Amino acid sequence: MGRRNMTSEQILVESSSPVAQFSSTPTSQWKYPSQFVLDAGLSDDIDMQNGFDTLQYTWTSPGSNTTVIDAEHDKTTTITFNTP
Repeated sequence: MGRRNMTSEQILVESSSPVAQFSSTPTSQWKYPSQFVLDAGLSDDIDMQNGFDTLQYTWTSPGSNTTVIDAEHDKTTTITFNTP
């Protein structure tokens, strides 16, 4: 049989962090409880553009004075502020 040459190399692939951005638009319900639509459609990840990653959207709201509605990993959600 013929001769074989083998070599190995370690390659480090770095991932870029996503850039989170969102807009806030008030709904027609502006008195308490007031509601806003949050849209994260402007968020970006360079790895996603290269086909190596996907973005997931998770909406959380701190404190007991707010409620997040329809937050199933969607780009948009409606948030309700229950008290002034």
